[in-house]
Amino acid sequence: MKKTRFNLSLRWKFIVSAASLVVIVSLMFSWLFLGQARRDQSAQFERRAQSLAENLAYNSEFGVLTGDRLSLEKLLDGILSQDDVIFAIIEEAEGRELASREKEERRSKPVMEFVAPILRRGRKFADEFSILEKGIKKEPVPLTEIGKVRIGMSLKELNQASRAIRQKILLIALFLIFLGGLLAVIFSRRITKPIQKLSEGARIIGEGNLDHMIEIASSDEIGRLAERFNQMSQNLKDKLVQMVNQEKLASIGRLASGVAHEIGNPLSSLLIDAKMLRDRLREDQEVMEPLEAIIDQAERIKGIVRNLLDFSRSPAVELEPVDIKEAVDRTITLISPQLRKSRIDLNLEVSPSLPRVMASKDQLIQVFINLIMNALEAMPTGGGLRIVAQPLTTGSRPSTEADFLEIRFTDTGSGIPQENLDKIFDPFFTTKPVGQGTGLGLAISYQIIRKLGGYIEVESTQDKGTTFIIKLSLAPYSPGHN
Repeated sequence: MKKTRFNLSLRWKFIVSAASLVVIVSLMFSWLFLGQARRDQSAQFERRAQSLAENLAYNSEFGVLTGDRLSLEKLLDGILSQDDVIFAIIEEAEGRELASREKEERRSKPVMEFVAPILRRGRKFADEFSILEKGIKKEPVPLTEIGKVRIGMSLKELNQASRAIRQKILLIALFLIFLGGLLAVIFSRRITKPIQKLSEGARIIGEGNLDHMIEIASSDEIGRLAERFNQMSQNLKDKLVQMVNQEKLASIGRLASGVAHEIGNPLSSLLIDAKMLRDRLREDQEVMEPLEAIIDQAERIKGIVRNLLDFSRSPAVELEPVDIKEAVDRTITLISPQLRKSRIDLNLEVSPSLPRVMASKDQLIQVFINLIMNALEAMPTGGGLRIVAQPLTTGSRPSTEADFLEIRFTDTGSGIPQENLDKIFDPFFTTKPVGQGTGLGLAISYQIIRKLGGYIEVESTQDKGTTFIIKLSLAPYSPGHN
């Protein structure tokens, strides 16, 4: 026979556990308080009853000595005026009853009996004194028991008082249990609601919605866990985008390689034949003009094919410590004619004391040239170009050391429309007129930086300018390393 299992939620487990603890503690303290209250009441009851018996015995001494029953009965009538005294008896020392009184309810009520001796009082010290060598000694005379008093006390009021205390303690215990249960429900909601949000968020993220953010306004462990979930989701999204881009680049690279080879071979033959014709027909100006156009366009196609091949190839990258200042200076030297021609105001903020990065110097220069040329094309009437390099700390090195070096290329050009920001690193994507660009410059730059283990990002505002950000890993850390 299959057993039925009851699966409680975390909230109900917390409520049941907390409520059970409150019940156990409340019952335990109620039992302790009730026991103490009963003992205190019983002790008070016994002290009062014993005091009544002793007072009656004290006042009965003369009547017992004289045998005055009338006075003894008056004493008994007086003590029976107490509501909780049921009976009272005065006896001689030999046990003979001298006087007694009792109420009608003696047989129907629970009674507790108390006894006090009747003592004969007199001088406590003898009249004779014995003269001793060192003083006078007083010898006490013992008191004589001449009878006893027995009184019966009703337990009704004691029991009623005990029941009243028990009811009060029970009401307090019930109130504490209710209050504990209410607090358990409130606190369980405060604890389990964020956990439910975490669970729901994990489910949504698990279904592939990596844009979902778990919103928990708390600074405790649950809040930090939600923060880690959001960070994990963002990291997964970034990794997925990188994988998609890399797969897309790899697919396009394979296609480009095939196309380049298919075009390159016949194109080489075409160029050779065209140049041979140009050498033979130099005197025929009517033929030379279209022939030169054919050669120019073929050379242009050859350049495009070369770019395709460069994009499709994955040459082995040998990383070495590279001085960014030297790489930037070399780039500016190579491209300075274009900068002057385009009327660009260049602002360099690259310190020679920057730490070295792990990269390939030639490939870095290629990337820098691509980004600067891209900036020049965005400023056809001139403008400003600012290049800044600075260390970037993320926490994986000692607190005084950086993890990455960040290089920013900021222009004052026309900017990039928001809808194109996600596409600018795609191969063959370009906003230039047909025939003025292949759309491979930024794609190749992205591919190079990723192969170097770095990152490249873009920030742009329409009509205000664009900033390309490169982050490269530093050379291995060592004390005193520059």
